[in-house]
Amino acid sequence: MNQELKNKQPDNLEIADSLLREVLKEFDIPGLEGLLDKLWTLFDGSNISTEERILVDGIITLTEKNIPSDKLDNLLLKLSRFFIEKGKLNIANELVNHLLSKTESKLFKAESYLLLADINIRKADWESAHEYIDKSKKYFSSIENPDGLAKCFNLSGILYGEKGEINDAVKCFSESLGLLKSSANDKLRAEVETNIAITENIRGNYTQAHKHFINALKHFENTGDSWKQSELHHNIGMMLIEKKDYENALAEFEKAIGLAIKGKHVTTLAISYLGKSEALVNLNNIKEALECSHKAMDIAVLIQDKLTTADVYRVIGSLERRLHHYDTAKMYLDISLRLNTNLGNKLNIAETASELAELYEETNNSEESIRWYKRAMEYYSEINAVNRIRDIEEKLQPLVN
Repeated sequence: MNQELKNKQPDNLEIADSLLREVLKEFDIPGLEGLLDKLWTLFDGSNISTEERILVDGIITLTEKNIPSDKLDNLLLKLSRFFIEKGKLNIANELVNHLLSKTESKLFKAESYLLLADINIRKADWESAHEYIDKSKKYFSSIENPDGLAKCFNLSGILYGEKGEINDAVKCFSESLGLLKSSANDKLRAEVETNIAITENIRGNYTQAHKHFINALKHFENTGDSWKQSELHHNIGMMLIEKKDYENALAEFEKAIGLAIKGKHVTTLAISYLGKSEALVNLNNIKEALECSHKAMDIAVLIQDKLTTADVYRVIGSLERRLHHYDTAKMYLDISLRLNTNLGNKLNIAETASELAELYEETNNSEESIRWYKRAMEYYSEINAVNRIRDIEEKLQPLVN
């Protein structure tokens, strides 16, 4: 791993401090504050995963002896969410399953299954994610918790969105918002609004997307949630790329990266480096775009983000095409297409198909170019992405005449 990437990973002491602050804020547990000093003597900082594991095991062991089970359940949920945010999915998975084995609470079982669904979405294991969401829904329904059900529908929408099934995603987000009509959970409403904005952006409804993004950003700025702020700046950057406003898109990705580095939000860092690379490609800054793509790849592989890894191959393929390295470009695009096909991501398949169409057009293979443009068009027509359809129609016109 290169040194720059190491510097962007959660620092040992910061991980410990963050967890301890979160715990001590709610739980007055004798001896917990001294746990950090005891643990610090056990390692030299060379293996972050080992440090995290020691820290988590130590905290669980100590807290199980000192706090009631319902508070321990809450602590385990907090720790699990923390590690999901930091991209440490295996540790989060273990913590959630530990919680499920201990808790008798239907609420915590529902929340636990929802976290397992989130973990599996990030691993692109769609079938397992669906199963966990269904289990979570059953528990939330049994305790008549509409906010919980809204979270389930929101996560289902995210799942469909990650697969590129935008129409199904929109239905789920609408269902989630409907359940939140009488809710005081402004944070969840802002999260759903963010997701609606993403789908509006994909469909080319930029005015609606911008409105939803700004509403959500105001909420997360007021609450000081740097993770969500970083994600929103990334998503606004993606919207601006769709509008071909590359300079302003670059500025949004810089904001997202700055917040992600400061908050050690590695999941957002990966996609924002990739977004920055796309903006730079379109500004013909190929050298820096390649650097950003490789940073995104390093982080995506590290945190097992298969969707981002597949998309990095597409962007590098686009870069190589612009350098007229057509054989290399085709290799990267073929890899992206294969990975996205295996992952069942229709949106990324369509984007890769468009890149292949451009490559074949530039190498004077009109027949293959038309074939790939039409394949992309099929998907964009399915989700009614008006602007993308128009772009392809314009590119097809000289090829078919």
